[in-house]
Amino acid sequence: GMDHAIAHAADLLWVLVQHSSVTTSDLLLIIDALAKKITAPIAHVYLYDEEERLVRTVMGVLQRDLLTLTDLSAWLELLIHPSGRTSWNENFEGPEGGR
Repeated sequence: GMDHAIAHAADLLWVLVQHSSVTTSDLLLIIDALAKKITAPIAHVYLYDEEERLVRTVMGVLQRDLLTLTDLSAWLELLIHPSGRTSWNENFEGPEGGR
């Protein structure tokens, strides 16, 4: 279904990130978009190895060896504190802070 489109998009991105004309700026845009997609609050889970295909794209970016430690640190912050949340627990709390 539509959710599986994520896997196909990840496959396409994996091919793109390996191309020599893709710049460091392009790579940063791609991994930032992946971080936002991965951490978006959604009502479904990945069922068809989408997460593995997303990780393969990230690995392709890392293997290009163009990103600095500062770039990677900023990207990890997007994963650690998604959408301005201070902790992952906030993803599981209701509006009043309860579960």
